[in-house]
Parts: sequence; structure tokens; C-alpha cells
Amino acid sequence: MKNILFIIFISVFVFKSPIYSQNKTMDSLNLALKNAKHDTTRLRIYVALCEECELQDNLKYTEPALKLANSLLQGLKNEKAKKSLLRKKAIFYSCRTAYYQQNGDSSNQRRWLFIELENYIQLNDTNEIFSKYLNISAYYFDYGNTPIAIKYFDKAIQFAKQMNNKKLVSYGNFQMGQ
Repeated sequence: MKNILFIIFISVFVFKSPIYSQNKTMDSLNLALKNAKHDTTRLRIYVALCEECELQDNLKYTEPALKLANSLLQGLKNEKAKKSLLRKKAIFYSCRTAYYQQNGDSSNQRRWLFIELENYIQLNDTNEIFSKYLNISAYYFDYGNTPIAIKYFDKAIQFAKQMNNKKLVSYGNFQMGQ
């Protein structure tokens, strides 16, 4: 009887654990990716994989995802579809930035922060452009380059002023004062 209870306990613990659940989700997503017929479907699956995977696996999924997104963007005339693809690329860029930050690769982290910024400039996404300026500033603060960090804080605030977004100006000034 004790053996049966032990087996039930272990089964419930293993199959309800977050690790098992994540592995199951990743397996399902990888299978869906393998069987996907359309590039747009594969790209959506890559987004889900990047959001679900362990940080150390980010490059495994972002590399082919970015290649696919870039190939889909070539010759695309529809602005709505183009913006949708650029938003997906932003997710992949963010995952790469996080990967390099986690692994202490500061030069690649900086490189991808600037790529993220350029992507949001293409999208004309005011909030994200402002946010990326703050992220770049934080990067420079983290690595001890205060003058450049302040320069990017100022860029964020000036950008918010250009957009006449008082909320972002206020937030930027608050963040700079901390």
C-alpha cells in the first residue's frame, strides 16, 4: 500500500511540476514547428518558442526566426503585414539581448539593444523608442559609463518632448533622478 501511495505521489509531483509542463509545451511547439506548412505559422511558433524556452536556448530559436522574418519582409508591400513582422522581430531581438545580458556578453548586449532601437524607430513606436533609450542608458550605467548613460537618458527625455508626451517626460526625469 505504501508503494502505491508513493508511486501516486511521485506521478502527481512529476506531471504537475513546472519543469515537466515546460518540457511538454516545448515538445509540442517543436512538433508544431516541424509540421507547419506556412512560413507565417512557423514564425508565430518561433515567437511562442522564444517566450517559452529557457534563456540559454534563445539563440537556438531566434537565429532561424530572424532569417525567416527577414525573408518574409523582402518584397513585402503591405504595410500592416510589414509592421506585424517587425513586431515579431522585436520579440526575437529582445530575446537575444536578454541572452547576451545573462551571459555577460556586454558588446553583443549593446549591439542588440541598438538593433532593437532601430527596429522600433522603423515601427515609429513612441513608447518603445523611449523605453529602448532608457534601456541603453541603464546598460551604460551598469558598465560604469555614466556620461554616456546620462546622454541616453537625455535622448529619451528629448524624444518624449518631441512627441509632446508629458507622461514620458515626467517618467524619464523621475528615472534620471534615481
